[in-house]
Amino acid sequence: MAASSCSLLLALVLAVAVMSPLVLAYDPNSLQDFCVADYTSNVFVNGWACKDPSKVTAADFSVSGFHIPGDTSNFAGSNSTVADIHVLPGLNTAGISLARLDVAPFGLNPPHTHPRGTEMLTVVEGELYVGFITTQGKLFGKVIRPGGAFVYPKGLVHFAFNLTPRPAWGVVGLSSQNPGLIRVADSIFGASPAVNDEVLAKAFRINQATVQMIKEKFGAKMSSRIAFLVIYFFVMYSYMLDAYQLISSMTSSVCFPVTVNEVEGTSLSGSGCRSTDQG
Repeated sequence: MAASSCSLLLALVLAVAVMSPLVLAYDPNSLQDFCVADYTSNVFVNGWACKDPSKVTAADFSVSGFHIPGDTSNFAGSNSTVADIHVLPGLNTAGISLARLDVAPFGLNPPHTHPRGTEMLTVVEGELYVGFITTQGKLFGKVIRPGGAFVYPKGLVHFAFNLTPRPAWGVVGLSSQNPGLIRVADSIFGASPAVNDEVLAKAFRINQATVQMIKEKFGAKMSSRIAFLVIYFFVMYSYMLDAYQLISSMTSSVCFPVTVNEVEGTSLSGSGCRSTDQG
């Protein structure tokens, strides 16, 4: 009877826990006014350890520079000026971060994802074609203009493309102090150690030569097979070079003892060298 009662009680507790909104996967509310990140702390926690409140200043909650356009002179033609926990210590436990996105004419903020945060982009100047792809492979995209905003759901692959000959920029809000960033192409073709060529060739339905060509554009390390061949040929070349230098030193000249008699009435002895090419 006692065992049965305990089982029933345990079942009720579990049922209440499952139905309770408290078990939803959210960070708990802060138990203090703030928890400014202490970058010097050696304590490893999920986030950053709190700085001594007596040493906190207004500078810990402030950042500047968002009025300055980002440098878009790169291959993609875009740049993000980010204020997250790594830049602004006052964001620790705040669950938010900010960024300025600049996109050059016909530039692209390449497909990427933020595994820990939802993003909202508001266009300030120019026009951007924005979109995200669902887990079912459906694209949601549209052109947004100054004053318009667009939401990228957490964890989904998204992008922003400037289709016009004029620069565009906007302000981005993210629902995490450290939303993370995974660029789709960079992470796949630029991983270190490199993803096996056979895996990528099969996944993208291309040949391995094409995989290598793409990897080179992302600075990825060569596959183990290619690396082996490069090392093999380098070693063989070194051996051949050493052998050539050795043979050259033996055949270019031969030194031998000589005795020269009756040279203008003088008898000399010693050694001399002559080139073997002269016979």
